[in-house]
Amino acid sequence: MAWRDFDELSPDEQRLVRSKARAFIFFASILMMIFGFSNVYEGIAWLIKDDEFISTNIAYPSNLTPTIVLSLMLGGFEMFCALGTIRLSYTAWRTSFFATPLLLVQALISTFVFRGWFLGFGSYTALALTALIFILLYLGRTAVLYKEETN
Repeated sequence: MAWRDFDELSPDEQRLVRSKARAFIFFASILMMIFGFSNVYEGIAWLIKDDEFISTNIAYPSNLTPTIVLSLMLGGFEMFCALGTIRLSYTAWRTSFFATPLLLVQALISTFVFRGWFLGFGSYTALALTALIFILLYLGRTAVLYKEETN
């Protein structure tokens, strides 16, 4: 549906379109929350590992601390955007299009630091989640762009 066509719909049709868009935004926000939480959890998990484990199992152990900090910061930022998006905030919705690819880049960086190569299960999962989040955010745009009139 084109954006200009939304105003030409009847109020019942607008309500139906808006409810579908809210469902897309809800599922996108849940996925964003899971994506952000998994990055925060990964950062905390790597933070408490002992030095012997890190030196034997990490490809580039000297780059682990910046990767952990990046994971914690970007994961928290993604969860913050998810909370705003689920409240149908326009700013959070727009920021989500910036935060989600940053988490994808962070997943590629952490896979490289941990395994020595950019491609791995984590980066494939991040790529699929990013694509799905983008699709859901785009499909839910009418819930954010066209606010429901209150009486």
